[in-house]
Amino acid sequence: MEISFPRAARPLCAAMRARSSHAIARAVWTQLGPPGVRHASSTSLHAESAGQRRVGAILFSGIVGTTACLGAWQLYRYNWKLQLVDQRHERLSRPPQPLSDVLRSNAAAAELEYSPVHCDGAFVHAEQTLVGPRSAPPGSPQVGPPGAPQPSGFDVVTPFECVGGERILVNRGWVPRDSLAAIEQPAGRVTVRGVLKGGDKPNRFASNDLAGRRCIWLDVESLAAASECAPVLVAEAVDKETFTAGFRAKSWPLAKPMESYETFHVPPSTHLIYTATWWSLTFFGTIMTYKRFR
Repeated sequence: MEISFPRAARPLCAAMRARSSHAIARAVWTQLGPPGVRHASSTSLHAESAGQRRVGAILFSGIVGTTACLGAWQLYRYNWKLQLVDQRHERLSRPPQPLSDVLRSNAAAAELEYSPVHCDGAFVHAEQTLVGPRSAPPGSPQVGPPGAPQPSGFDVVTPFECVGGERILVNRGWVPRDSLAAIEQPAGRVTVRGVLKGGDKPNRFASNDLAGRRCIWLDVESLAAASECAPVLVAEAVDKETFTAGFRAKSWPLAKPMESYETFHVPPSTHLIYTATWWSLTFFGTIMTYKRFR
């Protein structure tokens, strides 16, 4: 049933309805509006507890501590890599020694790696093995800028019969995948000049085909056993001028320049960049944690 009011009372009723609407709007805004304008009782219902703030502070502090530790680890790696660079440079600067004299020393294999050596003998080309695919050696004319597609090929590893009767493995150098038929095979007595090298780290996702003379990674022990050689690998090395001339003349396989053995896949400067990155995150994370949980 609709209730009607006298005409004289209608303005008063309208005013009362307006006041009621404003009161309802204020109540809704108090509950749902921005935190700064909510009623104190509403704010107290949603305030963080001391336990929540403590857990949040511990979590954020743990993240900041982790980035700080990672920065310290990269700084350690930077100094360690500098020592390796100096050590490798010192070894490569030594005059070449006869391979037989170096192998007769009592030094451990790790101490002999990158020692310049030379040896006379003959290659056994019938048992050569291709290792790869491998990108072109650093400094080659075919190598493009970082990020660009790089030419691919293989390292040619061949048994070598030394004059003294011992058989070893020799990494003769790199050949493009489209020039395998152009691999030169010198006959008779030759002199190999290079550095003693270790093998590659094992590849868990690929296996070598020793019977087919195709390897993904260089396993010196297994390859030497399959070729009836001593587990000794000599990587041929040439000077920079010979390397550049051989690349232009397409003389395959092409040994790496001696300077390339002083470089690392991850140079020391990269570790320094990582250190700066982690410690920058630590700095800003510390400020954010302090402002959020102080």
